[in-house]
Amino acid sequence: MNAAPANHGPGALSRPCRVCSAPLVAEQRFCGVCGAGVDFGGDAGEGEGGVADPLVGRVVADRYRMLRCIGRGGMGVVYEVEHVHIGKRLAMKLLHGDLAGNPGTIRRLRREAEAASRLSDSSTVQVFDFGTSDGLAYLVMELVEGDDLGQILRLEGTMPFARVARLVIDVCGSLAEAHALGIVHRDLKPENVMVVRGSMGERAKVLDFGLAMLRASSNQSVSRTGSIVGTPHYMAPEQIRAEDVDARVDVYALGGVLYRAVTGAPPFTGDSAIVVLTKHMNEPVVPPSQRNHDLEPGVDRIVLRCLAKSPRDRYDGVAELAEDLEAWLRDRGLLEETKRRDVTATHRVDEIATRRDVDAYEARLRRRSRVSNVVFGLVVVATFALAGYFAYRGATPAADRSREAEPNQEPATATLLARGHAIAGTLGRRIDTARGDIDVYRLARSLSQAPSAIRARVTPLPNIDLVLELFREGDEQPILRANATGVGGEEGFVGFPIASGTYLLVVREHWVAGEYPTENVSDSYRLTWDESPVEDGELDDTRSTARRIEPGVALRGAIGWKDDVDVVCAEGSGPGRWTVTPGPDANVAIALDTDAPPETVDASGLGGAETISIGSGAPLACLRIARVEPPSGDARPLAASYGVLLVRAR
Repeated sequence: MNAAPANHGPGALSRPCRVCSAPLVAEQRFCGVCGAGVDFGGDAGEGEGGVADPLVGRVVADRYRMLRCIGRGGMGVVYEVEHVHIGKRLAMKLLHGDLAGNPGTIRRLRREAEAASRLSDSSTVQVFDFGTSDGLAYLVMELVEGDDLGQILRLEGTMPFARVARLVIDVCGSLAEAHALGIVHRDLKPENVMVVRGSMGERAKVLDFGLAMLRASSNQSVSRTGSIVGTPHYMAPEQIRAEDVDARVDVYALGGVLYRAVTGAPPFTGDSAIVVLTKHMNEPVVPPSQRNHDLEPGVDRIVLRCLAKSPRDRYDGVAELAEDLEAWLRDRGLLEETKRRDVTATHRVDEIATRRDVDAYEARLRRRSRVSNVVFGLVVVATFALAGYFAYRGATPAADRSREAEPNQEPATATLLARGHAIAGTLGRRIDTARGDIDVYRLARSLSQAPSAIRARVTPLPNIDLVLELFREGDEQPILRANATGVGGEEGFVGFPIASGTYLLVVREHWVAGEYPTENVSDSYRLTWDESPVEDGELDDTRSTARRIEPGVALRGAIGWKDDVDVVCAEGSGPGRWTVTPGPDANVAIALDTDAPPETVDASGLGGAETISIGSGAPLACLRIARVEPPSGDARPLAASYGVLLVRAR
């Protein structure tokens, strides 16, 4: 495909549709007449402008060698890659550069990886890995050699109903598993159905669960940026209206796929997305037999039931649709009685990676790790002994490692972490379907060390909502949990008081019930901790431990973690004014610390001073200062520094 000619302003004609020759404008992503996808990019084997692709030959995430570009879409580019350690080939989807830096888009791709990795049906394109590397956001999946149904229809025009019915039965098998797990595809279209030709004839595989959502998640047909979530020609009316959706939106989309295959056009067409969407909601569907007079009886009934405006009038699910399609084929002696088998193409099968290959590779890595642990067991014991000695002396153990030592998911196998030194770790293979990887670190400090104030910090991972927890060894519950910034944010605390004893730091993901834990073997976080004398700590969270302030003399302080509260007190009572001025990146709220419910003052926002004026006879005794947490994903310093001043009225 040649590069698109230059446009001359918004809406300028660019070229005709390659399928039906209808005129297109630069903004169109699909043809409003025939529904064909529009791609104004260069050839899939070239970079922009027809020049050599700079990514070809590059190794991403230390294990995926880029071989060639095999496709482009609205979200990114798909490459054939080689796993350098396995020696087999996979497919990798790379987000477009302007999308890779968008946290919302990263979360959307993360949902695709999490949803699709739960699916194992042979008619689903398997997803193996997700991560970021050198500014590239990627998704690694099974390499499927074949043509998508959209390509086939563009070349052949229409398809016999028996042929498309067999393919849709395969699609129903994939969707049945997804629907049983609460996953709705929401973007089914011919371009998302790969047709593979193997020893069993033609088979279908479903790809791109990029819009899959758990039923419990909110559903919007139009994103916050105003873009349509889904493809207009195959969207159900309730999806267009942004109502709660279920598996029946996929039934509707399959009806659109069947309609397109047997008539050569989608159920509704128009010169804009809004026109098409409006027709889906309001206009009746023209029966397929009125557009293709060669269709056999029964086709209209099946297709129109899928395309019913009300979900109640459609098939209850894809299993019922598949049964109806099988009955239609059986009545004509066309049903294949053999069970569905693996739909991988027979040629080059030994060169294409499967889930078994990827799992076997990861298992080898774990075995090597266990062997290494045995070989170096005595060294580790010696290291722990030296660590205790040097920690007691206030020094750093010489044998401190720069990376976590897996497995370290429990205190018995915790990685030793020296004060003042950074250690790198990854949240890799999940423990089970509810818990992701857990990294446990034992702090190298003396058992008899005096009470002190501790600070800790873990740098962010781009696709994970990190949690940093502090445990006293032997306790089941943390004494402090830092989880304030959301996905892609760092976590930590400063000045938290601890007594003598042994402590553990735990790094993990913030797990959400019903959501699959994230695996990210490509990106590393860095964890550090340090401590200081107890008088520098944040021990002033009650009246009994509050710091004292002299009128007219400013006092400095800091809010050290999410739920930290500072209390400052002065003697006496009477008219006056408290003023608290936070640092430029912080927002604080203040309230009088009395027996009555506090009246919180938070009027000035980020970096603004807050004041409370006290009338005659009112207590001036104590003031509570708390940090106002920033919105999720807003990178702010871990500590909210401030200055507090008390001025008595004359």
